[in-house]
Amino acid sequence: MKKGFTLVEILVSLGIFIVIMTSSLGAMTGILTASNKARSLRTAMDTLNVSLETMSREIRFGTKYHCSVTSGTITDPRNCSTGANSISFLSSDNEQISYRYRNSGIERSINGSAYVPVTGSGIDITGLRFYVFGTTVGDTQQPNVVLVIRGHAGTTTGNKADFNLETYISQRKIDK
Repeated sequence: MKKGFTLVEILVSLGIFIVIMTSSLGAMTGILTASNKARSLRTAMDTLNVSLETMSREIRFGTKYHCSVTSGTITDPRNCSTGANSISFLSSDNEQISYRYRNSGIERSINGSAYVPVTGSGIDITGLRFYVFGTTVGDTQQPNVVLVIRGHAGTTTGNKADFNLETYISQRKIDK
């Protein structure tokens, strides 16, 4: 008598092995997809974070906030309690800086020059609102800006992640 496996036993064990490997491959594909989504989201959000930090710092040290660059003279302070998609202010270096929402991104202009994008690829801004308060001369409120951004990060449909950000920025210089 020879010892060994029959053909039926080998086929059954091979079938079980194939089922286990197929389900494992599906799980590995899901893990890789989630990892790629997390990596692209992290890269895009880091880029957005740098842009927002730069904007916030410039606004914080700026003066004469003017909400909505399409209304009035941008060098005159202007409140905007209903929000607008652009803002202009005098920087600490005495440069007129403007930010606006356009073409699914945020753009910046210095002293009326051409606008340049400040958000990188992988970020799709779907909404940007600036709310400006306290710019009226003689009021008792410190000038401040509320910045609200909506959008999504990621470049492909499966890797997109929605985000909503809101930040409060108060003018650093004491309002007189």
